[in-house]
Amino acid sequence: MKNKNSLTFLLFLVFPFLLNAQVENTDFSHKCFADQLHQKMLSEHPYYHSKHQLIEQQIYNLKNEASFSSVATQTIPVVVHIIHQNGPENISDAQVFDAIQHLNDAFANIDFYDPNTGVDVGIDFCLAIRDPENNSSNGINRIESALTNVTVETQDFDLKALLQWNPLDYLNIWVVNEITSLSAGSGVAGYANFPAVHGLPADGIVIEANYTGSSQDNSKVLVHEAGHYLGLYHTFEGGCNNDDCQTNGDRVCDTPPDQSTAPVACSEVINTCNTDEDDTSTNNPFRSIALGGLGDQNDMYINYMDYGHLPCYSAFTQGQKERMNNALSTTRQSLLESYGCQQPCPFASYDAAFLSTPPSPVLAGELVNFTNTSDPANFYEWSVDNQVISNTFNTSYTFNDEGVFTVNLVIRDTINSCKSSFQQTIEVICQGEASFTTTSTEIQAGETLDFTNTSTGNTSYEWFLDGVSYSTDTDLNITFTNSGYYTIYLVGATATCLNYSSTITIIVGSCEMEDKSEMHWYFGENAALDFNSGEPVNVPGSQLNSFEGTACISDDNGDLLFYTDGINIWDATNTVMPNGSGLLGGANTSSWNGAFIVPRPYNPSQYYVFTCDEFENNIANGVNYSIVDMNLNGGLGDVTDTKNIFLCPANVETISATYHDDGQKVWLVISDYDVVNTYLIDSTGIGSPIAFSDPNYNTSWGFTRFFNSGKRLILSQANILGATFLVILDFDNTTGIFTNPIEINTSSSDIWSFEISPDDSRLYAILGEGINTHSLYQFDLSLTTASQISNSKTYIDNIYSLDRLLLGPNGKIYNTVFFEPFLRVINNPNELGINCDYSGTINLSPANNNVSLPKF
Repeated sequence: MKNKNSLTFLLFLVFPFLLNAQVENTDFSHKCFADQLHQKMLSEHPYYHSKHQLIEQQIYNLKNEASFSSVATQTIPVVVHIIHQNGPENISDAQVFDAIQHLNDAFANIDFYDPNTGVDVGIDFCLAIRDPENNSSNGINRIESALTNVTVETQDFDLKALLQWNPLDYLNIWVVNEITSLSAGSGVAGYANFPAVHGLPADGIVIEANYTGSSQDNSKVLVHEAGHYLGLYHTFEGGCNNDDCQTNGDRVCDTPPDQSTAPVACSEVINTCNTDEDDTSTNNPFRSIALGGLGDQNDMYINYMDYGHLPCYSAFTQGQKERMNNALSTTRQSLLESYGCQQPCPFASYDAAFLSTPPSPVLAGELVNFTNTSDPANFYEWSVDNQVISNTFNTSYTFNDEGVFTVNLVIRDTINSCKSSFQQTIEVICQGEASFTTTSTEIQAGETLDFTNTSTGNTSYEWFLDGVSYSTDTDLNITFTNSGYYTIYLVGATATCLNYSSTITIIVGSCEMEDKSEMHWYFGENAALDFNSGEPVNVPGSQLNSFEGTACISDDNGDLLFYTDGINIWDATNTVMPNGSGLLGGANTSSWNGAFIVPRPYNPSQYYVFTCDEFENNIANGVNYSIVDMNLNGGLGDVTDTKNIFLCPANVETISATYHDDGQKVWLVISDYDVVNTYLIDSTGIGSPIAFSDPNYNTSWGFTRFFNSGKRLILSQANILGATFLVILDFDNTTGIFTNPIEINTSSSDIWSFEISPDDSRLYAILGEGINTHSLYQFDLSLTTASQISNSKTYIDNIYSLDRLLLGPNGKIYNTVFFEPFLRVINNPNELGINCDYSGTINLSPANNNVSLPKF
């Protein structure tokens, strides 16, 4: 019942044999495909885990706030797409009607589905009587295609692309002849998506035809998959662990611990766990009788979310009911607003529309009036950039910041079940401008720079150095006493708004590449590159075969010291160090930062090797560290007795680090659910974490990357609706404090990777919605405000399955392509737009990049 491995993007029920269509199938014994597919989807959709965790946290909060209440039955519109080749899989409309009736009866716990054992879930499913274009429908589509025999790993997206109604408004069910898995073979009965993919192209249920209404027992497979669609795990997830029934395993307290997937006779009594009483809280109904509970219970193999014989299934529990209703009322709430189960709108056309006064562009601080010219309605919803601002017939709004904003109006005629939306972009400008010039952007420590204000139309000014207010003088001069990178920008104020200059970077001191620690890259399947000649040269001998995160380090001469996949550490002779095996970076080498190397401050011969466990293991081992001493083993290095020392738990597979202002100590950053923890590493070891959080960012942090200056950090974060943002934080590398979050809207629900140009002026991000839609974009970081940076998004290129990005020691950015023996190159990443020159490849053959690049 308790296992993170069922947090899969798709969940599969796998049978040991093929089952013929229209045959009564009572043996539902099977194995689960979750582990393999979970690993695949995590590697392709790095935001998924964060979003899933966010949903889990929301459901947990609702449960503990006692927010669930029994309400009227909630209805989900359903559309069934029958994919066929004119065989028995082209089931009749009548069989589809039966399938939906069986589904409803099971969720209502009536008739055939034994009212004595479960509860009425309070959710029903309606075959759509209106399609997305407002036409009448019976909720059934038929498509002739060879994809009726579908291979999950390679053809799922193609299958769903044949036809999908908006998954925000409909539960899409694809009925096929046979589902096959590359690893598990034929006989897959069906699979479904968890709520974390709500509204995305993969969302929905796929099921074999012979389990779609052919009998009341066979339809229990569809009942099972609908449970996954609404957020239920298998009852046996994680085996017997039951320390906290709200967070362990299936996270439902009234399903007793169960570690068996073997079918048993419906009359049999079996109890595979004796941990029912371990959670002594009142949340657990199976706490000991002495504490007022029911005590240890037998396995609940009658539960629809178990594995066993189909005739045995007859129950959802109250806890499962609450969990499904909470998921439907939050993440999948848009289904409840759908008109899919209402008669089509009777009007030939039904349109939302409005006029804005004054027309775009408008001045910041100016009131804009929006006059509704829509068809008659009794519901109105106005929003600006997806934030609701009003429910009145007309509305007005003051735009206080420069930028381009989207105003949207949704209207509904709830009497006639009509709905329409209309949107308009409003450009907001601030009168005047903020600008300045300087004599140089590269100086030596101790020199002074003059900054001359060339702004117009402002009444006052404020200068910001490294994101902190520095002066309100009109012009400015600064003496830079310490070497390093500095950013500066100017803000001019008018009576109604602020003007922002571009941000420039000042380089103080000699910043040529003297650190040669990144001259060797070891990654993927035996891939290794040497950058000492300026351009990467293939190096033979690598022993790596890693799916994701690796780490390596070179000495001051650019010679390789060692490399690691987070499990083993190899020395420069490609030999595992004597004490260099058994690290805790994830058994499947599928952690983004399975390994991360940090020089030990004030001890030039020693290095920390941090490891982070992988999602496939629920990141159970967290973050640990070991110390490599290069004075040992004849100068080839060895792992000391300081090995696998636990540092902290982890929520994501990512670690970042930058130097302290003194150039010796190191700041280590590990992001958690909604907190960024920063550790100072100095001569005494690793200090206590400094936590950063912001109430405006209570969604889940994802991957991190320090700017090359070390004074800013960029993080990915996913909100509960799926939109993924990048957030830039200013970082004080003296105190370890983060401030001034800037949110960059990528207009994408999936951020695969990002990297910063050598001069910190450009951001590169690989964005996508699905497996075939990865594109490389650039954002201009020389701009200052969030809206300016967001609006600077520039398309660079697209190629099948773009993945990771990494800045090389030669100033170029390299890009992997899934499991291909080459890297692509951004040759001039400091340049704006397509002038960055994304062209050419680095051949790795016979090695392969898998999906990884090393982390530094």
